[in-house]
Amino acid sequence: MSTLDRDTYDGLTQDENIAEFIKELENDAVSMSQIVFLSRDGFHMQPDEATDFIHKSVFALVEAGAVPVRFGGPSHDWVRQHQYGTSPENIANAVVREWQGYGDLRFDEVKVYGEAVWFARPRTNPTYIRE
Repeated sequence: MSTLDRDTYDGLTQDENIAEFIKELENDAVSMSQIVFLSRDGFHMQPDEATDFIHKSVFALVEAGAVPVRFGGPSHDWVRQHQYGTSPENIANAVVREWQGYGDLRFDEVKVYGEAVWFARPRTNPTYIRE
C-alpha cells in the first residue's frame, strides 16, 4: 500500500484535510480518531507517514486555537487536558507519543475513539470546556 496524494473520500490533499479539521472547530471538536483513520483509510499511509500526518494535524489544530480535551460528563461538554503542555509543538509531540504508546492498538477504532484525546476551541459558553 502506498500513500495517496488525495484522500479516497473527498479527493482532498493532506493540507486541505487539515484545513477542514480547523474549519470543523467552529462547530464541533475534532477527534484523534478522525485524523488517525483518515491517515490509514483515506491516504493509505504507512505507520511512519501516518505519524507525520497526525503530528502535523495536531500542531495545526493547536496553532488554530484548539486545546486537548476529553469528554466532560454531565456538567461540561469537555475537560481541558493540561498534561500535554502549552505550545503547539509540545502538545503535538505528547499526543503522538501517547498514540504510539497504544502499540498494536494504535489503529484500533474502539481504542482510539474511546481513549485518545480530542481537540476543541474554547468558546464563551462556560459549560463547553472546563479548565
